[in-house]
Amino acid sequence: MALYSFGRIKIVSRNGVKSAVATAAYHAGTMFENQYDGTTHDYRDKANVGETYIRMPDTAPAAWRDESIPTKQRLGMIWNAVEMASPAQNA
Repeated sequence: MALYSFGRIKIVSRNGVKSAVATAAYHAGTMFENQYDGTTHDYRDKANVGETYIRMPDTAPAAWRDESIPTKQRLGMIWNAVEMASPAQNA
């Protein structure tokens, strides 16, 4: 998995108790519920979080491209899908 931030790409992996959803919530400065284990990751009080944007190819699921859904909500949907698609807890 990769996060693109300020001109660089960072590979994201689960390490111990962290998840891709937790890492994405931290970087976006928002709150996501991890559908895999039911854990809520709340980083809304994190300072210095800029704007969040999503670029999706035309082949991405329609809900991920639907700009009527708030960006951070779509991010939660995307990262939960990534988490659910990972083959193992240590993927």
